[in-house]
Amino acid sequence: MTTFKRLSKVRNSSSRKSASTSSGLKLDGLAFSRSQKLDEAITAWQRLLLMSEDEKLISSALFQTGRTQLALGRSQEAQQTFKQLITQYPQSADTPNALFEYASQ
Repeated sequence: MTTFKRLSKVRNSSSRKSASTSSGLKLDGLAFSRSQKLDEAITAWQRLLLMSEDEKLISSALFQTGRTQLALGRSQEAQQTFKQLITQYPQSADTPNALFEYASQ
């Protein structure tokens, strides 16, 4: 097996692991939010932001982080989070909701 094929195999397997970890973190964030463990939810969203390269997951994590920050009474942090989503991912499906939340504050 050539070095290129070995590296590709390693990259592919680590991408699958990263994707499954990212999905797990998204589920964790949602579960913590639903059970009102909001600080834990933010931690899960922030870990997802650090680990994922998937723009859809990142924009979703930003939106959920902002909503959770609002629920915790952290309006200024939420505003910054929504603004980050709006500016970095303007084509995201989460952007219209982030614009609404941003304008509502």
